[in-house]
Amino acid sequence: MKSKEERNEYSRDYYPKHKEEKLGRDLRRLYGITKAQYDKMLVQQGGKCAVCGKDNVCDGKVVHMSVDHDHETGAVRGLLCNNCNAILGHAHDDPAILVKLVEYLQQSRHLESLFPNPSCHLVEKDWEHNPEG
Repeated sequence: MKSKEERNEYSRDYYPKHKEEKLGRDLRRLYGITKAQYDKMLVQQGGKCAVCGKDNVCDGKVVHMSVDHDHETGAVRGLLCNNCNAILGHAHDDPAILVKLVEYLQQSRHLESLFPNPSCHLVEKDWEHNPEG
């Protein structure tokens, strides 16, 4: 039986070399799609998030998009960046919540023009006069 340190060393060596294989297994197990289907969706979306249009490159490295799916039916809807996927998850995929968020943002922009936050301006002015804090 291998020691914990030997198993950890094996994992550190194995997984970087087999990352794509693991992704393929995970896609099949979790979403019922192949790596080829994932790649085709990514090409159809122009390599970008289906919601915000952000590409799948971060700090010069290609990152995998999240597979968005209907949690009731399991049907895959598209590929999303982590931020858009998290927004949908926090909203429980409920369009009514998302509409209310949009309305809230639009209303708050109107309120900001009526009631600007004077402390923001003071902080900026204080910073300009004394950048040392």
